[in-house]
Amino acid sequence: LPIYQESRSPGGSTVTRGSGTAIILAARDMKEQLFKLAIEDGRIEANSPEELETEDDHIYLKANPATRVPIRTVTARMNAVSGPLIGRGSYATRRINWSNRQWSSCVTEVEVDIDTGEVKVIEIWHYTDIGRTIWYQGSVNQCWGAITEAIGRTLFEGLYKDEGTGITLNPNYLDYKIPSHADRPKMNIYFHEEIANYAPFGAVGIAEPQVGCVGPAVANAIYNAVGARVFSTPITPMKILAALGKA
Repeated sequence: LPIYQESRSPGGSTVTRGSGTAIILAARDMKEQLFKLAIEDGRIEANSPEELETEDDHIYLKANPATRVPIRTVTARMNAVSGPLIGRGSYATRRINWSNRQWSSCVTEVEVDIDTGEVKVIEIWHYTDIGRTIWYQGSVNQCWGAITEAIGRTLFEGLYKDEGTGITLNPNYLDYKIPSHADRPKMNIYFHEEIANYAPFGAVGIAEPQVGCVGPAVANAIYNAVGARVFSTPITPMKILAALGKA
């Protein structure tokens, strides 16, 4: 059965908890309707949905697990008995008990050309507390995206304005530099699973929080490479040359 959901904008990595919890509640509602349908249609003898459970594509009686019926034979009867089964659930991430803490660490290797000030991020090791991994590849993809975004913020992205008019001089993606595939380093992603008691199935949001540790790690790696510190982003070649006393 398809799932349709209305969700708040995916900001602050709250969707895992907000939409995730709503989906869980909708699934529980659907399950209760399924049990009611099985009872009303006489597919299984029980007094209430609380007496039933599911396993291996079957509905069974908790008191006697041998008493069971295939789920497909129950859903095949929904239009004739109750109409379509539609699970509903809603949840708001209220700040009174709101928590999306996430911890991550990062180690980077960079190369710096001391003649041009150009920086190339060679390899990154990224380690994060994910709570519980629900979708491994999706979580890895989120880390790839966050690392790429962080490299952009740290090395490339910046708005430049005409001081006399205030007009933005790089208002498009031709002049506003963002990382391309050629700028992506080798990424080593590692997860630590420690179940979060405030999140659905113990999972926490994993998107923007991954950005935070990458920039400082890149900045520290640049300092380690050339012995000069740049205190603002983006860390452009001109800033590096200035820190080295070459510009």
